[in-house]
Amino acid sequence: MLDPWLRRRGWTFDGSRLTGDLRHQDGTTQARMDLRDGGFEVFLRQPPQWLRQHPEFGGCVQHRGRGWYLLNQHTRFNDPKTVVIAAEDFMQECFDTSTDVEESEE
Repeated sequence: MLDPWLRRRGWTFDGSRLTGDLRHQDGTTQARMDLRDGGFEVFLRQPPQWLRQHPEFGGCVQHRGRGWYLLNQHTRFNDPKTVVIAAEDFMQECFDTSTDVEESEE
């Protein structure tokens, strides 16, 4: 059964995959979570430019084809709500850092 918090945010679950949007300061990014080996792998669809240009992007996010990128998480979570919160926190940190870099270059 899907967590009510995720359901309110528009996430759906088909038995092995959750789909929905991750929220960040710049809007939303389509995402999916695939259940594998007792945990979830998070994929982002066409991540925003500020995330793709972030210095940590290559180490934390890997292109998997067809516009999907795997978000490498150092911790595997088996609770989808926790996964969404962790992914959004990561994206927020990248957004804040990329904004700081842009401002210091001006």
